[in-house]
This record gives sequence, structure tokens and C-alpha cells, in this order.
Amino acid sequence: MSETLHTASRAGAGVPLPPAETAYAPAPNAVPTPAPNPAESGRPDPQGRRGRHGRQDKQGKRGKQGEQANQANQVKQADQGAQGKQRDAFFDNAKYLAIVLVAMGHAWEPLRADSRAAAALYIAVYTFHMPAFIIISGYFSRSFDASPNRLKRLVTGVAVPYVIFEVVYSLFKRVANDDPTHPISLLDPWYLVWFLGALFIWRLTTPLWKLVRWPLPLALAIAVLASVSPDIG
Repeated sequence: MSETLHTASRAGAGVPLPPAETAYAPAPNAVPTPAPNPAESGRPDPQGRRGRHGRQDKQGKRGKQGEQANQANQVKQADQGAQGKQRDAFFDNAKYLAIVLVAMGHAWEPLRADSRAAAALYIAVYTFHMPAFIIISGYFSRSFDASPNRLKRLVTGVAVPYVIFEVVYSLFKRVANDDPTHPISLLDPWYLVWFLGALFIWRLTTPLWKLVRWPLPLALAIAVLASVSPDIG
């Protein structure tokens, strides 16, 4: 209060006052005021933004690199799986030998009446060449699970050729044997088409055979009953 009155009296007496900078200059030992915090003041921090964006960009790059690495691993595994599923030369040779024996058996059939050797060879070949075909077909039918894709492949790969060749063979028999009344029946296969029909039934019933406890004895029993059936000749 006294300082204020003294200043006022000096001003009234015409004594000049010190400049404003000097009057309000901070003391030498005064503590400096800290800079305002952008987070507290509500103003955005450009460095913080850059830091966050930098981390996000790095994470995004890492995520993309991880996805690309996963895709590359999947492609590599697919290639390895394709290489692991290469054809087995043993089964290819076995099927080729069975096909040759089928052709030889049909070629020897007209010679059975005139040659005992041809008849013996014919019987010997027919004891195992078709069972070999059936065993190989069963081996490659183990994974059939009646899924939509498997059923589609079964219909397009077995059923459709069966229908086509059965119709073609029946029409050929009408022309070649001069029998225009020969019926076209899908339930009475002609010539080699019977194997396609049998293969369709075998593969279609594969899931049922997997549920049977003793499938081989049951299959042999059905075969014996079929061999003595008058409707199967």
C-alpha cells in the first residue's frame, strides 16, 4: 500500500516512472512457466499423430507381409500335395496288364472249340483278370464318401458313359444283326457295359460297406447266391 502511494506521489510530482518492461520484468530467480500440454489444452499433437500413424503403417505392412507369407506357404503346400499324389506306376501297369488279358481272352474265345490249349488259356485268364480289375477299382474307391462333388464325378464319369454306350451298342445290334425290334434297356447291359454298371453300384454303396463289420465274408456270400440265381446267367 505504501509502495502504491509512493508511486502515485512521484507521478504527481512529475518524477518519471520506469518503463513498463522494467516495471514488470520478472525477477532473476523466478521459475519459468512450463509450456502448455497439447493433450490438456485440447489441441492435437502433430508429432503424436505422426507417431501413431507410423505405428499403424508399420503394423499394416507387417499384416500384409504376414498374409503374403501365408499365401506363399499355402501355395507351397498345395504343390507338395500335388507332387505327393503322383500316379503309382504299379497300379498303372497292373491295369494295363488286365486290359491286355481282357483283349486276349476275347480273342481266344472263338478258338476254344478247336483247341484245348486255347480253352485252357481262356479259362486261366478269366479266373483272375476281371477280379484284378475289381480289386483295383475297390482300392481306389476307398475314399468315396457320397459327398456332392464325389457323386457328381460318379455320375459324369461312370453313369453317363454307361447310358451312352448301352444305347449305342443296342442300336448297333439292331443294324448289325438285322433286328430292329431289339430293346434298349438300361437294366440289361450288353457286352462290356456291364462293368460300368457294376462299378457304379459298388462305388455308390462304398459308405455302406464301410459300416459292415465283416465286409469280405458278406461280399463272398452275395457272390455265391448270385452265381446260383436263375436270373443271373
